[in-house]
Amino acid sequence: MRLSGGWTSATTSVGYFGTNFSTDSNTGKGFAAAEFLPSFAQSGLYEVFVRYPAHPSASQAVPFTVSHWGGISNLLVNERLSGGTWVSLGRYYFEAGGRGKVKLTNAGTTGYVFADAVAFSLVEAVPGDSDGDGLADGWELAVFGDLDETAAADLDSDGLSNVEEMAFGSNPLEVDTDGDGVTDMVEFEHGFDPQSASDIEITTIAFSAGDFSSYGNQDAKPTQFEV
Repeated sequence: MRLSGGWTSATTSVGYFGTNFSTDSNTGKGFAAAEFLPSFAQSGLYEVFVRYPAHPSASQAVPFTVSHWGGISNLLVNERLSGGTWVSLGRYYFEAGGRGKVKLTNAGTTGYVFADAVAFSLVEAVPGDSDGDGLADGWELAVFGDLDETAAADLDSDGLSNVEEMAFGSNPLEVDTDGDGVTDMVEFEHGFDPQSASDIEITTIAFSAGDFSSYGNQDAKPTQFEV
């Protein structure tokens, strides 16, 4: 588990997994995040479970993001319910090796947020590329639900083919996989992560017509700058 922001290690609640758990102590809202980064021995359909301790003042709406072979799924988990048990976040396809991720944050929450453990249970293994089209079966099933698409197709018309989107980790049915306002093609060209809206920060500064005397260059008066 990779932590960022204001987490505290604790053992005071019951039902946690292992030797301790992490809590945001109901403070620093919007700054704490926890990422679980598995490495899968084989590609396949996995059921994802999360565990957190039982606490009567836990948050009832904790934002979770599951990054999987088919894209990104956003969920809200009520950590006040089912504490001390394994709670299913659903079933998703994951690629052998890495790239899959489960992330939770305390953004917009009220009450204590806990980061404890995540588990992945293999439901069904999938072959590599049974139809020989250059697209992994697990990825095709996760994204399209069938094995009928071709490697060269560009279904979302974003300039990236299916095989490029598969390798890049973007969704071939979405022009902007992570919804950060930057297209997958731009992220591809500049080496950004198409599944992370936090790796690009664009600041827009707007000026009115009278503001330019302080900035010189009266010949060119753009309405906004992007840096």
